[in-house]
Amino acid sequence: MKRMRSIILAISLSIVACAIALWIRSYWRLDVLSRVNDDGSTRAAVSYQGAWHFVRTGTYGRQRPMKRDAYHVPAGSSYATLHRVGSVQWQYLGFARVETTPTILVSMPGGTNRLIRVAVPSGGTALLPYGPSDISPLVPWLEGTPYLAIIVPYWAIALVIGVYPIDRFRRVLRGAIRRHRGCCVACGYDLRGTPARCPECGDAVTP
Repeated sequence: MKRMRSIILAISLSIVACAIALWIRSYWRLDVLSRVNDDGSTRAAVSYQGAWHFVRTGTYGRQRPMKRDAYHVPAGSSYATLHRVGSVQWQYLGFARVETTPTILVSMPGGTNRLIRVAVPSGGTALLPYGPSDISPLVPWLEGTPYLAIIVPYWAIALVIGVYPIDRFRRVLRGAIRRHRGCCVACGYDLRGTPARCPECGDAVTP
C-alpha cells in the first residue's frame, strides 16, 4: 500500500509539473492538437494564454487523424487573436464559452419556396467576441462556423491534479509536527505516558 501511494504521488507530481510547464509555455507558444472528423468538422485542443481552449468548428475539410502544430505567440496577443467568430455566452474565473449565433432556415414570403438562413437573436457580441486584435490570426483555419469553444484555465487543471500531492504533503507535515510534540502520528493523542503504543487508536509508535 505504501509503495502504491508513493507511485501515485510520483505520477501526480509529474503531471502537475507538466501542467505548470505547459502553462508557462502557453504565453509564448500556441500548441494545438487537432483532427478532422468524417463530417468535415474540426475538433482541436489549443494551449494558449494560460488556458486550454477546446474548439469544435465547421471547417469542412478532408478527414484526417490527430496531428500537433505549434505557433509562435507574438507580443500583444490575447484571446481576441484566437477567437475571431461567435459570441461570449458566459465567462467566470477564467472559464468561458464562445459560440456562434445559431441560425435557422426560414421560407421567403410570396410563395417562392425559397429558404434563407437567418440568425437567431442572442446576447453578447455577434462577431469578434473579445474585440479586435492588431495581431494576425494565429490559426485562421479554426474560424469556421458553426463555432464552439470551451475555455478551461490552467490554474483549475493544476488545482485538480494537485489535490492528491497537496493532501499527502499536508499529512506528512502534520505527522512530523505530532511526532516532534510526542503525540500519536495517526490521531494526535499525547504519548508521553505510553510511548510504545497509542491508547486512543492503538497505533504502534515507530521510533
